[in-house]
Amino acid sequence: MTPNNKSIIGWANFETAKKFALTLNLKSGKEWRKFIKSNKNIEINLPSTADRVYAKKGWKSWGDFLGYDEKYREKATLEEAKVIIKEIKIKDINHWRSYTKSGSFDKRLPRDPHSYYKEKGWKGFRDFIGKED
Repeated sequence: MTPNNKSIIGWANFETAKKFALTLNLKSGKEWRKFIKSNKNIEINLPSTADRVYAKKGWKSWGDFLGYDEKYREKATLEEAKVIIKEIKIKDINHWRSYTKSGSFDKRLPRDPHSYYKEKGWKGFRDFIGKED
């Protein structure tokens, strides 16, 4: 048995590790290593050096693995985003800006929807949040 009472059969596969990592809302490899070292009772066997262990198994970057890099996140379509926005009850642009900086920000949404959806049917922010003119 290892010091954390898990027998080492091997590391969790990349997809399992990434799925778990995305739930943690960590912002760096340093935060990941600190988390792994301080949480010995995790049900799956995760390496603190995920970047090395998964280097040839799907690894792109810490931003991809932890979900903080916009370019690696799978984004909602414009229509899906409008449904999410309606559920969140975004009232105006200032509320949106506050929301994008909050810990509860839905990572499926782009922080700058105007740019992201520009060529995908964007009709303006009022349309995006469901406000009638």
